[in-house]
Amino acid sequence: MPNKNFGHELLATADQKNFDQIVTDPTVDAALFAHIHMPLWRYTSSGQLVLNPGSVGQTWFTRPHFLRNRDASYLLLTISEKGIIDFDFRRIPFDIEKELAFASANGYPYVDLYQKLLTTGYASTHDQALLAKVNQERGYKELAAEFVHSLP
Repeated sequence: MPNKNFGHELLATADQKNFDQIVTDPTVDAALFAHIHMPLWRYTSSGQLVLNPGSVGQTWFTRPHFLRNRDASYLLLTISEKGIIDFDFRRIPFDIEKELAFASANGYPYVDLYQKLLTTGYASTHDQALLAKVNQERGYKELAAEFVHSLP
């Protein structure tokens, strides 16, 4: 959205008026956006193309059946002097266990929440109560303060 970079206003099922706000310049033929983690192909009311490539590691769908497939998604966009020739949405396997092992071995914080995100698609990003509890239990606030103070 023009003045907002969070929320669900651009999910595939969102109101058409939301997509019409993406491209305000009538000379623009296509817009790419991100953040919803869901591959999307849609048009504005003026016929401008609106594309979202999805997500390499955190694919999201609103339908549980689609959400079970945790493969990475991306978009190949082919452009020539004539304009957009093709757009190709692709999915490839994403090794969740390898990613989680790397995160754990390298001491990433919130590994259990990261595992939930990668295996189910459900993020805890906006669960303030849960995050406060985890931060308290693990001393993350203090660790963050130590890190900031250690910077040159």
